[in-house]
Amino acid sequence: MIEYYIHEKMIMDIAKAYQTIFDACNNASPELTKELDPNGTLKDRAFQNFIIYLLISPYENDKVDLMNHVNKQYARDLEKNELLHKFVNKLLTFELMPLSEEEITRQVSAYEPFHKDTENAQAHFKEFLRQLIQHNLRVISKYYSKIRISTLSRLIGVPELRAEQEIGDMVVNRRIEAKINRLAWEVTFKKKNSGTNGMLGDWNSDVKTLLDKVEQTCHLINREKIVQM
Repeated sequence: MIEYYIHEKMIMDIAKAYQTIFDACNNASPELTKELDPNGTLKDRAFQNFIIYLLISPYENDKVDLMNHVNKQYARDLEKNELLHKFVNKLLTFELMPLSEEEITRQVSAYEPFHKDTENAQAHFKEFLRQLIQHNLRVISKYYSKIRISTLSRLIGVPELRAEQEIGDMVVNRRIEAKINRLAWEVTFKKKNSGTNGMLGDWNSDVKTLLDKVEQTCHLINREKIVQM
């Protein structure tokens, strides 16, 4: 099934499949463990792949819930791998993560999902890098309402065009609310309103904008009538 999930790019399903394998190894009797995984390599491989594919998966509530679960229920196993522990903790906090594609490539190249002989390995790495970039964008959107893209680019550690591309992807997938002003080359982040007050505020703002446009249109029509008299 894992090969099928990898071929179909069903990332969260891959992560959960490896989680099942790890849990089975972890809960197996000593006799069964000695027979199936005497050196513990299967268990270690399953855990590493479980975490890597979890990190690669798109940012959704299911991912956040599972990462929190990992942080609590698999704390000891996570602490044994400093790098994976760091990535999980960073993605669960609103802190900027320094990005260097070359350094990240060096750090994660040893993990199976990024091996050249693993199907979709390049796509796995691109998506992993995207998750790190978009994490930094979520952090920026929390603390800034408006920021120049040149400044944003320096803060998150990617070129300006890549920053613009990732903002667009996050807006399309409704992970943030933002607008890019190409002339000013800046991005405005909109805080998500929740509850009745937020909805009423948005409705009030939309009605005010509509009335302003109606008033401007009436003014232009009246002025045109005066000119033609």
